[in-house]
Amino acid sequence: MPPSDDFRSVTNLSRSERILLWAMRAWVVGITEKIPVEEQIQDAFNRVGAPDATGQLCAFMWILSHGANRKLNVDCVCNANISGDERSLLDIMALTQSGRTFEALILMRSMVRRETAMAASECLTKVMSALAAAGFVLRVRSLETGRYILPCQTEQDDCIRMLH
Repeated sequence: MPPSDDFRSVTNLSRSERILLWAMRAWVVGITEKIPVEEQIQDAFNRVGAPDATGQLCAFMWILSHGANRKLNVDCVCNANISGDERSLLDIMALTQSGRTFEALILMRSMVRRETAMAASECLTKVMSALAAAGFVLRVRSLETGRYILPCQTEQDDCIRMLH
């Protein structure tokens, strides 16, 4: 099932999600265009009261960029739409912050190599802790993987039930 279009537009994101998306995109622009952006990212996190998040977010992004098992689609800061990879990264962040690190790690493994996933997860935990301490909370959305299909036996014909 494709992700809902409600989660494909930046305008539908919470303020916290927009700030994180902007920071991730700014980091990528800085790396690809070879321009310094850490100061702007630091300013953004200073404004929300989480100055300690900057270094850890930059480290997280560096780990992702060097351990990705494919090219990740992180767009320009001016793009009004959200890529599937960006949506996944925001979901990973929300899951991590809410203590659902196992689910976050599984989702992260779809993007990075096994040995990278643990390092990225540890780094992201520090980012999300710094943000949570500043009252910066991400909501965990209902993910497409939130439903599981399990076979069952009934008195009727064999069936498949959805559990959620």
